[in-house]
Amino acid sequence: MELSRELNKLKVTQLKERLRALQLPLSGRKAELVTRLAQATIDAEGGEDDAQPKDDSDNEGEEDSDNEDSSTGSSAAPAQQQNQQSEQQTPSPAPAATTTDATKSDPPPISVAEARAQAQQHKQQLLQAAQPMQKAAAEFSAPITSTPVVNLEDLVDETTDMIYEEEISRNKYNMSAWWRYIKAVTSRKAPSAVRNRVFERALRCLPGSYKIWHAYLMDCKQQVKGKNKTSPRYTVVNNTFERALVFMHKYPRIWLEYCAFLMKQPLITKTRRTFDRALQALPIMQHSRVWKLYMEFVRSPGMPRATATRLYKRFLQFDPSQREEYVEFLLLPTVRDYGEASAQLALIVSDDEFVSKKGKTTHRLWMDLCDLITKHPAEASARVNIEAIIRSGIRRFTDEVGRLWCALAHHYIRLANFEKARDVYEEGIDTVHTVRDFSMIFGTCCPVRTWSRTRCPSQLAYIDMLCAQTLTLVSRKLW
Repeated sequence: MELSRELNKLKVTQLKERLRALQLPLSGRKAELVTRLAQATIDAEGGEDDAQPKDDSDNEGEEDSDNEDSSTGSSAAPAQQQNQQSEQQTPSPAPAATTTDATKSDPPPISVAEARAQAQQHKQQLLQAAQPMQKAAAEFSAPITSTPVVNLEDLVDETTDMIYEEEISRNKYNMSAWWRYIKAVTSRKAPSAVRNRVFERALRCLPGSYKIWHAYLMDCKQQVKGKNKTSPRYTVVNNTFERALVFMHKYPRIWLEYCAFLMKQPLITKTRRTFDRALQALPIMQHSRVWKLYMEFVRSPGMPRATATRLYKRFLQFDPSQREEYVEFLLLPTVRDYGEASAQLALIVSDDEFVSKKGKTTHRLWMDLCDLITKHPAEASARVNIEAIIRSGIRRFTDEVGRLWCALAHHYIRLANFEKARDVYEEGIDTVHTVRDFSMIFGTCCPVRTWSRTRCPSQLAYIDMLCAQTLTLVSRKLW
């Protein structure tokens, strides 16, 4: 068995060179070449063992012949020559018969000390066989911990690990063998260095295995759980994710796990660029999964306002139905971008096919827009035409005419344009057709008189005249 293991380590070219030296056939698979070379080696060793007693008998014959020569003299010389010729003509015993007799005999029993010695020798062979793999894994990447594994004694410290190591030594590209080994190491809660080394060895042989990569990344994330976010261990895990994406860049789960892991770290730019790389690598049918997590990152605390606004605009290109959510984001106390919010609301109300996901009607959206541009005229006037929007609402919603006229007048009042507010009030009073709308406009006109007395005394006479005209119109409407 030991001879077969040693021959299995050789390459096919080396096996063929040895067979060529022995003048044996070179055709066949590697297993046939190993068997053929092992049989020839055993036969050669058996032939040497048989040749040793023959030489001893020849020496004894020579001693006897010398004695006879000394006693009989020159008369025994022809007899000695005949004996030598007969020995040369006699064929040597076949080594195959010796091999057959050796195989038929039962192996002798071994003691406990010999069994332990054989087990120790087998372990040393495994350690020697794994040294090239250790060096390659060390060059491939640094371990996740600062204390590397020098040899495999830390790995094969149990009988079960010896079984897995022996199975892997026979075929290091067997996915099932590696997975059983990984499960055994993780189930017994081995140290992190041991688990990382087993994962690295498995990925060195099977770099395209999603199952092993995902298990390795989840184990690495678990190792840094509860650590300081500025710890260098996080950098090591980030590098492990980058290595995984070299082979797993078409798997959205790896991208999502990586982005979610980066969101826990104070790395806004790196996280944003990673999300962008995920959108570029994955097909558009899977972008919805990425954008869902991307928007959580945009709404997270500490996100710059300009960055969040640009990312939301990109998201609206992918899904325009989320425009209402964008408006709510712009109205947050931490953002307060009333100009952009009014522009987005104007696009919503002008789109007849828009369906609110919040259950709001078109009338409600119009009223929200009017309230927004009325309360914040300075920011909204830079993005939208406020008067045109409100007048289009007056023509569209006849049941809210009075409210919309008052909203337009309040807009000009907040801009300190009282002449324009007067014109709006006069136009509203002349065009309304119901007592409810008229009383609403008149009710808003009276507080303006009190307010203008303190803010603009020069307009007091005009407000008094406006109130007189309003009373005249009221009496005319009532009659």
